[in-house]
Amino acid sequence: MVNQYAARPGVIDVFAPITMAPNGVSRFGAHGFGCCDCNEAGPFGSNDWTVSGDELTLKAKTEHCPNRRAIREGIWSRVH
Repeated sequence: MVNQYAARPGVIDVFAPITMAPNGVSRFGAHGFGCCDCNEAGPFGSNDWTVSGDELTLKAKTEHCPNRRAIREGIWSRVH
Protein backbone atom coordinates (compact mmCIF):
# COMPACT_ATOMS: atom_id res chain seq x y z
CA MET A 1 0.00 0.00 0.00
CA VAL A 2 1.40 3.36 -0.99
CA ASN A 3 0.35 6.74 0.40
CA GLN A 4 1.55 10.29 0.11
CA TYR A 5 3.17 11.22 3.40
CA ALA A 6 5.15 13.86 5.25
CA ALA A 7 7.72 12.75 7.83
CA ARG A 8 9.04 14.92 10.62
CA PRO A 9 10.80 14.01 13.87
CA GLY A 10 8.59 11.51 15.69
CA VAL A 11 5.51 11.80 13.45
CA ILE A 12 4.52 10.62 9.97
CA ASP A 13 1.41 12.25 8.48
CA VAL A 14 -0.32 10.09 5.85
CA PHE A 15 -2.43 11.59 3.05
CA ALA A 16 -4.02 10.31 -0.15
CA PRO A 17 -3.60 6.62 -0.97
CA ILE A 18 -2.38 4.99 -4.12
CA THR A 19 -4.10 1.61 -4.51
CA MET A 20 -1.62 -1.26 -4.04
CA ALA A 21 -2.66 -3.75 -1.35
CA PRO A 22 -2.56 -7.51 -0.71
CA ASN A 23 -5.75 -9.58 -0.51
CA GLY A 24 -6.82 -11.56 2.53
CA VAL A 25 -5.24 -9.55 5.37
CA SER A 26 -7.43 -9.19 8.46
CA ARG A 27 -6.36 -7.07 11.46
CA PHE A 28 -7.92 -4.37 13.64
CA GLY A 29 -11.37 -5.15 12.24
CA ALA A 30 -10.30 -4.57 8.64
CA HIS A 31 -11.07 -7.39 6.18
CA GLY A 32 -10.40 -8.19 2.54
CA PHE A 33 -7.74 -5.71 1.53
CA GLY A 34 -7.26 -5.54 -2.18
CA CYS A 35 -8.60 -2.20 -3.30
CA CYS A 36 -8.25 0.83 -1.16
CA ASP A 37 -7.22 1.77 2.34
CA CYS A 38 -9.22 5.01 2.15
CA ASN A 39 -9.82 7.40 -0.70
CA GLU A 40 -8.25 10.57 -2.01
CA ALA A 41 -10.48 12.69 0.25
CA GLY A 42 -9.25 10.95 3.41
CA PRO A 43 -9.50 10.38 6.18
CA PHE A 44 -5.89 11.31 6.68
CA GLY A 45 -3.87 9.79 9.48
CA SER A 46 -0.70 10.09 11.47
CA ASN A 47 1.67 7.70 13.18
CA ASP A 48 4.16 8.21 15.97
CA TRP A 49 7.50 6.64 15.12
CA THR A 50 10.64 5.72 17.00
CA VAL A 51 13.86 3.99 15.99
CA SER A 52 15.98 1.73 18.17
CA GLY A 53 18.91 0.01 16.51
CA ASP A 54 17.53 -1.71 13.41
CA GLU A 55 13.88 -1.46 14.47
CA LEU A 56 11.32 1.15 13.45
CA THR A 57 8.16 1.22 15.57
CA LEU A 58 5.02 2.79 14.10
CA LYS A 59 2.04 3.44 16.37
CA ALA A 60 -1.22 4.95 15.17
CA LYS A 61 -1.66 8.45 16.57
CA THR A 62 -4.75 9.42 14.58
CA GLU A 63 -5.86 6.74 12.16
CA HIS A 64 -9.42 6.25 10.91
CA CYS A 65 -8.54 3.84 8.08
CA PRO A 66 -8.42 0.35 9.61
CA ASN A 67 -6.77 -1.11 6.48
CA ARG A 68 -3.90 1.38 6.59
CA ARG A 69 -3.49 0.89 10.35
CA ALA A 70 -3.39 -2.90 9.99
CA ILE A 71 -0.57 -2.74 7.45
CA ARG A 72 1.55 0.05 8.95
CA GLU A 73 1.31 -0.25 12.74
CA GLY A 74 3.91 -2.41 14.46
CA ILE A 75 7.63 -3.03 14.60
CA TRP A 76 9.56 -3.04 11.34
CA SER A 77 13.07 -4.53 11.26
CA ARG A 78 15.85 -3.49 8.92
CA VAL A 79 17.29 -6.43 6.99
CA HIS A 80 20.94 -6.11 6.09
